[in-house]
Amino acid sequence: MPYFIDGEVRLTEPMAIIKYIAVKFGPESAIGATLDEKAEVEMMAHILSELTRQASLPCYMPGKNQQELGESLVHRMEPVVKIIEEKRDAKFLIGAEPTYADFMLFELCERV
Repeated sequence: MPYFIDGEVRLTEPMAIIKYIAVKFGPESAIGATLDEKAEVEMMAHILSELTRQASLPCYMPGKNQQELGESLVHRMEPVVKIIEEKRDAKFLIGAEPTYADFMLFELCERV
């Protein structure tokens, strides 16, 4: 489990850590530029967090059909793919600027 310390702030949950870093050190757009983008970033971050957890599960499930687990993960990526297709003209996942959800997607792609 990660443990993040920044002065008096102590965090242990990955989502809280990445969002804290994005808000404190990133541009304002790191959590979304508009209210709509903020909501989309938050939604995408939760989807990606769950997908990252699911991508890690096969490491702890010896004897499970790895092919089945992989196919299940690909199926669960459909909401992400749908959003990417809807925002085809966007430079990043949600809009014109990178958000913390973009970094979460990159991490997920690196794991898979």
